Amino acid sequence: VSIGTGGQLLSVYNFYGWSGGAASKKQAAKTNEFFDCIEQEIRAQPAGPCAIMGDLNAEPAHIYILSDMIESKQWVDFGDRAEDYGEPAAEGTCLTAGALRRHRRDYLFCNLECLPAIINFRVLHSDVFPTHSTIQFQLSTKRLNYHTTQIRKPTDLRQVLKDKFEEKFGPCPNPKLQDLPDDAEAKDI
Repeated sequence: VSIGTGGQLLSVYNFYGWSGGAASKKQAAKTNEFFDCIEQEIRAQPAGPCAIMGDLNAEPAHIYILSDMIESKQWVDFGDRAEDYGEPAAEGTCLTAGALRRHRRDYLFCNLECLPAIINFRVLHSDVFPTHSTIQFQLSTKRLNYHTTQIRKPTDLRQVLKDKFEEKFGPCPNPKLQDLPDDAEAKDI
């Protein structure tokens, strides 16, 4: 997704982890491989704001690549920070048939470049989806830091030397040297 007038890139990855990852190390390992692919894709893109969201079907601690992103690479788990937005922290998002309480399975993670842009976050419990609650968040692209690079034509060295000569010695006495074409060679003078 390209946002803003400067063409800033905001990368958003949506995932669905393997079912049963909360109880099965084998299923969690499959989701971990999926996060390895996401992390490789992120590294292949230009640096900038990035978010990852979806149904983890596991605890973040069981997905070691994700755990490393949170602990070492400063990714943010918004469910853990929901209180910053006036919502309960670590709110359950998944209520399966026969479950006594909601489990937290749906997540939003973002890197530090994306963090200032997220101005609202909440878990919406409704009957739109029978098992999962909806994670809602609001972005303000105005709050992103934009990095732009402007390429300028280099200064014409020939003109700089001519200006320095005239500054020191006055106008050039040889009319052939005053308006040389760019491709002039010494033999033409």
